[in-house]
Amino acid sequence: MDVSLSKLERGTQVFRFEEELPRLIGRFGKVLIRATAQIEPRHGDYKLTGSYETDFNYPCDRCTEEIPTHVEGDVNLILVPESEDAELGEDVEFSADILDSETYHGHEIHLTTIFEDQLTLDLPMQLLCDPGCKGLCGNCKGDLNKGECSCGGINPSSPFAGLKDLLNP
Repeated sequence: MDVSLSKLERGTQVFRFEEELPRLIGRFGKVLIRATAQIEPRHGDYKLTGSYETDFNYPCDRCTEEIPTHVEGDVNLILVPESEDAELGEDVEFSADILDSETYHGHEIHLTTIFEDQLTLDLPMQLLCDPGCKGLCGNCKGDLNKGECSCGGINPSSPFAGLKDLLNP
């Protein structure tokens, strides 16, 4: 959702939207975000507060099983024009306001991009179906959560196959 700055001349505005997040399609398939945003004009910048929620399936990083999940989060940012951000230069002393700020370009604020970025930051580094997930066998790709694989997990043509003898002298 794009918000024109001219809409914000009337004061604080509330926006509700539901949109697909295009940058997450490659990893999670279709991700639809439901969000509420409040934008408050301030002296030369805008204060954005809001919340979002989404439901999507993700592949476990270890076993690739599809896991349905629900994610909720909040957004609390100061939006500054790109030109002001460029004027900061190299020697900047950061304050709490600068760390929680985002730039906007031109005469529009792209809420979908801001909320997509926040969702990405709110996701854990590793998405697992279960903290104890055993993953896939490195040789036959069998799911080790369903039991031991028949190959024994060692590829005899691997250059590292000889190392197994070091474990059992």
